[in-house]
Amino acid sequence: MPIKIPEHIKRKELAKELKISDRSCRRWLAKLRTKHPQEKALHRFIGKDQVFLQEDLGKVMELCLELNPDQ
Repeated sequence: MPIKIPEHIKRKELAKELKISDRSCRRWLAKLRTKHPQEKALHRFIGKDQVFLQEDLGKVMELCLELNPDQ
């Protein structure tokens, strides 16, 4: 019986989806990680690549709005 692996999206794919540069996305996520050190959605890596599960994306976007309420 095969193991079911959850779908994930890499940071570079997230940046492309949000139409921002990878560098901007990396800085934005670093700010979020320092502000929310206990948030598991921001601290998931496979090797050196930061990844997000589909259910993490809503939480990440919610945290982004807290960081930049004017956007």
